[in-house]
Amino acid sequence: MTNNSEILTDELIDFVLKESYIPNYKLTPNACLIHDLGMVGDDGIEFMIAYGKKFNVDLSGFMADKYFEAEGLQFINSFLEKIGLRKSKLKHLLIKDLQKGISVGYLNETVINL
Repeated sequence: MTNNSEILTDELIDFVLKESYIPNYKLTPNACLIHDLGMVGDDGIEFMIAYGKKFNVDLSGFMADKYFEAEGLQFINSFLEKIGLRKSKLKHLLIKDLQKGISVGYLNETVINL
């Protein structure tokens, strides 16, 4: 049985591909916005704002700082993580989480953790 959150709509797929400039073959329900799609800092925030507007998803309960680092910090933190001096505290936001938000009309920790 397939979970509805793992069935991506064509409209969401088209939006993500347009906004992220990634090849279609990398887009799966479990693709992470940061690690797989390279959305960091302001780019990630701008993506989420566009997502909210496009799909009429209320993001007022979405804590962006848990998913995206401030611009510039990601390079330093990524280096520190690679050499083992820092463990990432960022949560993973997946494409299927965006689909869940579209389904219920809002996105927050409760929806993401469904």
